[in-house]
Amino acid sequence: MRFAKWLQRKRKSCGYTQKEVAAKLFISQQLVSQWENARGRPNLEMLMKLATLYECGEHEMVSMLLKQKKRSKTH
Repeated sequence: MRFAKWLQRKRKSCGYTQKEVAAKLFISQQLVSQWENARGRPNLEMLMKLATLYECGEHEMVSMLLKQKKRSKTH
């Protein structure tokens, strides 16, 4: 699964809108949208905040991102 789609599923499973996530992280809704549409990736600091917000482990969050990067290098 692509990191962007996984990130979107995590947000939805927590019951948040993009706007709510943006407000909680003090960022723009457009930035959240970019992450979920594979037009950008969160930096390490944001990954840690997202992991806390989405109640998943930081390791899980970083692992999903690294898997995506590895796949994109092989294609």
